[in-house]
Amino acid sequence: MRFRQSAIELFPELKNQRVTPRATGKMAIEVATETLPGIDMISECQVDHIVFLNRREPSPRGLFPVAKEVGLQYFEHCICFGEKEVREAQIASIHNLLTAQTVEMRYQDLDWAIDRLETLVREGV
Repeated sequence: MRFRQSAIELFPELKNQRVTPRATGKMAIEVATETLPGIDMISECQVDHIVFLNRREPSPRGLFPVAKEVGLQYFEHCICFGEKEVREAQIASIHNLLTAQTVEMRYQDLDWAIDRLETLVREGV
């Protein structure tokens, strides 16, 4: 998992983790999931929903559809390193991923957001 350095304010348990520069020059905290107790890993899964979080424009709160093209642009923006074949494989994976329902969640209240995500997972709406 990768966190911005400012994540320490939200997760004090990260304060002892090493902060290192990314290829872009930005500082980040990287934590290997296998070092964390209680986290199980799997090699594949089905993705039913992609949720983009928006706390900057929280009103009106709710889930709003996101066009697949917008999701694709967001994810492709993150693909900037590696051999051409690797980037092409990543783009193909993104296209596959974007078959899931894609929404933006606008919110301010964390408890409301958690409840809303739980409802989305349970009921699909």
